[in-house]
Amino acid sequence: MEVFDAVRAAVSDKVSVGVRISATDWVDGGWDLVQSEALAQILDARGCNFLHVSSGGLDERQKISVGPGYQVPFAAAIKAKKLRMPVIAVGLITEPEQAESILRHNQADAIALARGILYDPRWPWHAAAALGDSVVPSPQYLRCEPREARNVFRPR
Repeated sequence: MEVFDAVRAAVSDKVSVGVRISATDWVDGGWDLVQSEALAQILDARGCNFLHVSSGGLDERQKISVGPGYQVPFAAAIKAKKLRMPVIAVGLITEPEQAESILRHNQADAIALARGILYDPRWPWHAAAALGDSVVPSPQYLRCEPREARNVFRPR
């Protein structure tokens, strides 16, 4: 809390200050979801602007069952605490329909992509096309709209 308070005090109120947490360290007797829920409520009360919920990677004893969306339940549980700040989900979210479902089912307020964006930097464009939506790209990209995805680009 001291670090959060110091950062919050050091920047303008116009700057968003958020926190990425590890919701569990996946070790018996270690940090767990209940503690993360309490931490989220404290951060929310202190004016944290967003919470990015990840997990693991902290202890060689961890046992993680990895699969599509495996970390989303942590974000959903924390979001269910009725926080004011948005909660961001991660964890092998690779398909546009999967990301959309997480948002539609109110499991998170936003989706963070890591490996998916590294593999495909245009993932958001492809997701918009797959979901029948559109994006507003920078003007220099308007000429590259693919024929099979007409109307995925929306000019400003």
